[in-house]
Amino acid sequence: TDLPGAYGTAYKFTVRAHDDSAYGTGLTGYFTLDNRGMPVVSNVTASQRTDGSKIVDIYYDVSDSDTPNLSISLSIQGASPSAPVSLSGDIGASVPRGTGRHIVWNCGTDWPGQYGSSFRAVVTASDGSSSASGYSGYFAIDKRSAPVVTNVTATQRTDGSRIVDVY
Repeated sequence: TDLPGAYGTAYKFTVRAHDDSAYGTGLTGYFTLDNRGMPVVSNVTASQRTDGSKIVDIYYDVSDSDTPNLSISLSIQGASPSAPVSLSGDIGASVPRGTGRHIVWNCGTDWPGQYGSSFRAVVTASDGSSSASGYSGYFAIDKRSAPVVTNVTATQRTDGSRIVDVY
């Protein structure tokens, strides 16, 4: 907190000792100091839409005390391959820090036919000198195609039994 935002390799500490009659001084060698703010990713959530679109919505908050725009990447823990490609929204270079950021992932395009319930979204923010990640809770993905039923015929029997035969 004494040197916010300080960065460099030309720092030394001077140490002074004092008693009632004299002072003594010592000087450290040069050292590197990096007090630049690190990104923080929080409140990551992920869920697949229930409308059959095979879209997963990922929401997150990101902050950084000294960098207004960050580079954001996404990986999916528990999946292979773990790097989604079909992404849009608050992803890539120059994403402004803030709350309620939203990534849209078309998992149906990237991983057709896959399903499971132990996936986690990992959102990583980088400010060029440091990076940090935030994790969602576990979520389910079901990209299987629903079965299609066609040519259904229903006929009521004429024997008075009130039974309907379905073919």
